[in-house]
Amino acid sequence: HPVHHYCTETSDSVELDFRIEPPTKAISQSLKRQTPAVVIVDRWYKHKNIPYAYSLSFLPIELIGDEHLDLNHQDLLLEYLEEGIYQKSYDYQWICSHSTAGNFTATKYTLSSHESFLLIQETIYNNEHEILVSSKHYIPIQLFRIEIKEYNSQKPV
Repeated sequence: HPVHHYCTETSDSVELDFRIEPPTKAISQSLKRQTPAVVIVDRWYKHKNIPYAYSLSFLPIELIGDEHLDLNHQDLLLEYLEEGIYQKSYDYQWICSHSTAGNFTATKYTLSSHESFLLIQETIYNNEHEILVSSKHYIPIQLFRIEIKEYNSQKPV
């Protein structure tokens, strides 16, 4: 999960809200499919009850039935989005960029006194290369860290 991989803060809780709506043209384009409804999920990552990062995800309603997710139990939806979907052998794409919309997008909370955020646009595909989830993850730039390791499989002789 991008927030857990690239953020220096560690969450001790995640607040989740969701709603079901007809898809807008922009959401249909991001999912690259027509769906009768979309589940829009907001997640605020917190440490000691203080929000520090935010994720916004779009799921076609069909995915909820296919994955047998009971929306009466938000903890199951949270577990699926935070862990379950990553445990499957799906393909995913992350596009990282800079954004100043983190506090605006997170609406319910101010995440940072700074306006700079790392925006990770994430797309998760099933085995037929259909989009399952489209997400935007916002991490305040002062909490962002990326570490790249390269291992050489050839040992010196």
